[in-house]
Amino acid sequence: MDRETAADPLDPSVLYEESLVEGSHVSPTGEHVAYLVLNKDPVNDSQIRTLYVVPADGSEPPHRLTTSGNPSSVAWGPDGRRLAFVDGREPDNRFRAGGAAGETVPAENTSPQVWTFDVERGGSPRQVTTLKYGVHEFDWSPTGDRIVVSARDPGEADDYKANRRRGIRRADHLSYKADGVGWTPDIPSYLFVVDVEGDRTRRLDDARYAGASLTNVGLQPRWSPDGDAIAFLANQTEDADASLGVGVHVVRPDGSGQRRLHPPTIQPEAPRWSPEGSRVSVVATHLSDPYAPSDLVACPVDGSDPNVVSAGFDYPVSTDYVPQWVDDETLLAASYVRGDVEIVRFSTAEGATRRLLRGRPEGWSLASFDYHPSTFALVASNPNVGNELFVDPSGGASVDDPVQVTDVNGEFADSLPTVAVRRVPIDTEDGPTEAIAYLPPELAEAPADASGPRSLLLSLPGGPVSCSVPMYRIDWPFWVSRGYVVLVVNYRGSESYGPAFAGAIDGQWGSVGVEDVLAAADAATDRGWVDPDRMHLQGFSYGALLGAFTLAESDRFASAALEHGNYDYRACYGTSDLRPYLEATLGTPGDDPGAYDDSSALSRATEIETPTLVVAGEDDYRAPLEQSERLYTRLRRNGVDAELVVYTGENHTVHTRNLTDRLTRLQDWFESREP
Repeated sequence: MDRETAADPLDPSVLYEESLVEGSHVSPTGEHVAYLVLNKDPVNDSQIRTLYVVPADGSEPPHRLTTSGNPSSVAWGPDGRRLAFVDGREPDNRFRAGGAAGETVPAENTSPQVWTFDVERGGSPRQVTTLKYGVHEFDWSPTGDRIVVSARDPGEADDYKANRRRGIRRADHLSYKADGVGWTPDIPSYLFVVDVEGDRTRRLDDARYAGASLTNVGLQPRWSPDGDAIAFLANQTEDADASLGVGVHVVRPDGSGQRRLHPPTIQPEAPRWSPEGSRVSVVATHLSDPYAPSDLVACPVDGSDPNVVSAGFDYPVSTDYVPQWVDDETLLAASYVRGDVEIVRFSTAEGATRRLLRGRPEGWSLASFDYHPSTFALVASNPNVGNELFVDPSGGASVDDPVQVTDVNGEFADSLPTVAVRRVPIDTEDGPTEAIAYLPPELAEAPADASGPRSLLLSLPGGPVSCSVPMYRIDWPFWVSRGYVVLVVNYRGSESYGPAFAGAIDGQWGSVGVEDVLAAADAATDRGWVDPDRMHLQGFSYGALLGAFTLAESDRFASAALEHGNYDYRACYGTSDLRPYLEATLGTPGDDPGAYDDSSALSRATEIETPTLVVAGEDDYRAPLEQSERLYTRLRRNGVDAELVVYTGENHTVHTRNLTDRLTRLQDWFESREP
């Protein structure tokens, strides 16, 4: 089918046909790249992942390694022969039969465990761990005979599951629940050293963590190049339960000699050892200023002062991409820079020295990358194609001419209507920003010659400190095929336009940003893209809060959909897992009630007249259901055309089983409210 003439409206069920590449993992030899392919299962309404490996030079087609399960956290063994991953599949027969340790594992115990493939010999994956509560993260030792894992371990006080069976939930700690996890017991996580070929598992008693950030950060263990130490993240202070702070630590593999390299005054991610083993790098979010750009920090193992490698670089080093050491003085990291993702070379002595990848290959945005001296692999996303794997085999820490080595979407991508992408500049009181527009090519090139202005879907993504870049989502061709222009706004608070732009919302969430939303709508109208009488507003999470403030200020939208939002922060303090983040940004309701009131849209709900669809998840612990119920009740009580949709069993995301229903409901709501 010619994509330019694919004029039939897409059915929401097409999302079951898409495939997306996730992750790029170069082997120690640089000769192969492992990756995952994400698909959606229409029968079970779930996501499934499949593990593949492909030669880095593209000389052979990709080889599928898994035919069942749902693997994640892929990591090559140091010999390049074995490939490990985490999966919650049925236990290995050798453990169900007892194994050398004489302990059987029940067949129903499908908690996530570490499994390994012998890539050279083939065959089925082999289970390595049997930890009761499953494995969170792991890393190989440099000799490949052991792995270090992090896992919860209740020790002798294991009454959590017993209480659950009796229908009891008990909390005696502040951070007692987490979105997507549920009620979290006050059970610490530890590091365990596990023999890969044997049956010995040793807990490192001093390498433990229990606190507010555990479910979000984890211990993230990394083995040193010489094998003598393990770096990990933890807050072991008395106020760990109340603080987002996390420290950087090292410990010997036998559990002795633990030392702290950085105090818990930051929230670090992605620890990585320098090649010579003298420093551990992390990406650090600053708790003292949550709107400041996250930094790349190198922590010397000898205990001397940490080095902020990215000092003076005004853009955030992203926690979505793991920084890579090139040599003892050079790192590669990804950064959000003015609505795009760039790979930046940093010198430990000089800071940022070179930007390597600016949206290349042409029309693609970076989704992940991995560096090897002979091979640079990256996953890139294109709004018309999806996510694909690219490899630059030229060597060195550069990205000169990446070659596409996968084509997982194939005919499906060809069946979609072509979507043009345009950046729409917007001026704000705190500096310029932009919106990302997705629209039909003929409308983008010559609005006067197209078939008239379209409906507008003005989309406000979650945040507030986040960034939207041009990437693939099935939503874009879906809405374009149905006559819409989609405009995704990087409103104030977005992190890729400098610290002043991000910090403009300090103490006044939601209310600051309304002008940005309305300016984006004006820009789409001025270009002749949209009919001003057919504009619709959609917001998710923080975007829903901003959307509610916008509706209170303006009646120009024909309808709106507000999804999974918090509209009264004073009420959600203590019921949402945002508590420590709220304290870091707004204070507590008792200390600074004004900040909470100024950031709560519910107080202005009486000013909303726009027909509004309110969507919530029954098990959302980020934006609790009662928040949407409060807004919906206020709207209906004031005579507003409003509807409340609650997805049972859903948390602060849209589960696969609800994706098609969501698109259908939004489409029906918007179209039925157009003049």
